[in-house]
Amino acid sequence: MNKKLIIIGGTNIDIVGTPLKENKLELETSNIGDVVISVGGVGKNIAYNLRLLEGNVNEKSFFYFVTSFGNSPISYLAKNNLEEVKIDYFVSNTIDNAPIYLAINNNNNDLFVSLCDNKAITSLDKNYFENDLHLDEIISNNIEYMVLDGNLDQETISYLIEKYHRKLKIMVEGVSIFKVIKFKDYLDKIYLLKCNEIEIKELYKVLNAEEKVNLDSNQILDQLSSKYKLRNAIVTNKDAGILILDNFKTYKVDIPQKNLVKEGEIVSSNGIGDSLFAAFIYNYVYLNHSFKESLLEATSYSKEVLLSKFTYPDSYLNKFLNKLH
Repeated sequence: MNKKLIIIGGTNIDIVGTPLKENKLELETSNIGDVVISVGGVGKNIAYNLRLLEGNVNEKSFFYFVTSFGNSPISYLAKNNLEEVKIDYFVSNTIDNAPIYLAINNNNNDLFVSLCDNKAITSLDKNYFENDLHLDEIISNNIEYMVLDGNLDQETISYLIEKYHRKLKIMVEGVSIFKVIKFKDYLDKIYLLKCNEIEIKELYKVLNAEEKVNLDSNQILDQLSSKYKLRNAIVTNKDAGILILDNFKTYKVDIPQKNLVKEGEIVSSNGIGDSLFAAFIYNYVYLNHSFKESLLEATSYSKEVLLSKFTYPDSYLNKFLNKLH
């Protein structure tokens, strides 16, 4: 299968702890709970979910994944995880530290606090792309889209967007209020921004530091579109619906009732934004569905992730692995 997409981003070893339901999470002390170790990272989560959505074990995937996971003794977990589902990947491993994502959930299985050691991702720099990976050669082979993880260094993000925005449609994942700011000078050069409501407000606040007007998310998207020429955006707000900027037009998409998960039924929300983005990309880029249709399909998929301990639906992985045997 011809490649249409290249994803550039991080791979982490995820360590996620959740307190037992009968034990209220207490600060500044030890808590009893369940701890799950898995392989995550924003870029990797997007790539992994895309591969499961493709589901065809006999064909190569429609994308490449460029990442780094260090040379630590536990880095093999990341390597095995990518190869398990036959992801076509390139890796830069010039840093010893394994990238670790440590998260603690609250009693509703929703994220309470997290900490990330992402030194390994710094090896994805201009020198690597030009002299080791030879990114120009890869992109010249019919690549149409590039997905960037907000965990990348500012210098790397600037380099990739400036060099490739005329050749490729660049989609970006904002990740957090601190990392979405890395894209502030490139809103007119990216094809799509994916973030949540808190992140879009922080982005607007930084862009308009002297302005004291308190705008809602809908008004902010209108401003980012008209003033900063942002073309497309997906802004999530948990169950309150998703704001869309679709070819400079703003509207809201309500999550269908059948795709909602009650708070007490959530197993884990870790990586939920990544899986939603992956499902959107799969429907929009791979299946060529409309913007709105792709997003509605994505909410159905992300529901399955909320009911899983991992950053992907267990049923999709089991189905994929069964086809291999």
